[in-house]
Amino acid sequence: VDRQKVAEDVSDLLQQNKVFTYLNVDPSAYKRMNIALHPHFDQWPYLAKDRTARFKPSDLADISRVGSVGRKIGYLPVEDRSTAITLQYPLNRLNSVEDLAAFPIGVSGKLLPLKSFANVQLEEARPDTLSVDQKELTRIEGKMNDEDKAEGPSKFKVAQNLVSDWLSTHPLKDGVSLNFEDSKVEMNDALHELELAVGLSVLLIFLTMILQFGDVMNALFVLVAVPLGFIGVLTSLYVFKSSLSLNSVLGVILLNGIAVANSIILVDFLKKLVDGGMSPHLAALSAAKKRLRPILMTSLTTALGMLPVAIGLGEGGRILQPLGIAVVGGLGFSMLTTLFLVPALQVSYLNWKNLKKPVDFHFSPEQTL
Repeated sequence: VDRQKVAEDVSDLLQQNKVFTYLNVDPSAYKRMNIALHPHFDQWPYLAKDRTARFKPSDLADISRVGSVGRKIGYLPVEDRSTAITLQYPLNRLNSVEDLAAFPIGVSGKLLPLKSFANVQLEEARPDTLSVDQKELTRIEGKMNDEDKAEGPSKFKVAQNLVSDWLSTHPLKDGVSLNFEDSKVEMNDALHELELAVGLSVLLIFLTMILQFGDVMNALFVLVAVPLGFIGVLTSLYVFKSSLSLNSVLGVILLNGIAVANSIILVDFLKKLVDGGMSPHLAALSAAKKRLRPILMTSLTTALGMLPVAIGLGEGGRILQPLGIAVVGGLGFSMLTTLFLVPALQVSYLNWKNLKKPVDFHFSPEQTL
């Protein structure tokens, strides 16, 4: 009783402050009333002597069902479909407990009211119970509509603050405790682990590029494709009204490797041309022209391969659709921007580096005074 009273008060508190759009209490903390039938068992020995009665106390449940919601008594094929046959009292004839008590029952050629065989009365229903790990509890679940889902964490915090303030003036009795639980805790934990996986993948790519190029700046130029791809992922998910879910984050991890490969092709080729004596500007133009075809081939084959997933074809295709949208959209945006932005950044860095080099002046003996 104390637990349900606390659940009722907390539910009212959250409803009054309109924290959540919908609020569900399971089992219900509010009192419910039921119509109860208590058979007159002392009458049944007399009814049993009448062979024409054939009436048992258990039949009261069927009779009350016929008088209220109706009872299925069989099925009949109609237009090659099995249609239920329902025995039901005329609608809107039973509107109160008294009407049900007066429900006519035919026994031994007589019509007798239901109250002749049982007490029909309104009683408070026994509260439902919810047990988890052999502990009875009452769950209050707050839900939000699509417009308020972005404010989920803040709404959860508001609810915690309201209940904490309420507990400061309403101490709980012994044996009653109140705990908060995020209904999507497993989903949030999985997303957090995937965030760490994305960060680890970027770190491993960066360390690998440093070992290959021997230069931190060239490794950073290669990694420019990663945020560009992520921007493409967010844009494509927004355009196609999808969400940033577990599958879409997996698509980001897959995208990182492909997008970085395109960036490596440009950065490495441009670096070789500059080391060979070509100016940074001309090297960038030459690298973009000569490496355009392999970049397009790599990106298009991957995008076309993931296109059926992005469209959501097949049974259960909607589940993997965010992954396909993330890969196709992120790869397309990363490819187009990488072709222009990465060479531009590398040329700017090389020009700045050349300006910082000291200039050596050499004079011949004839030029000296």
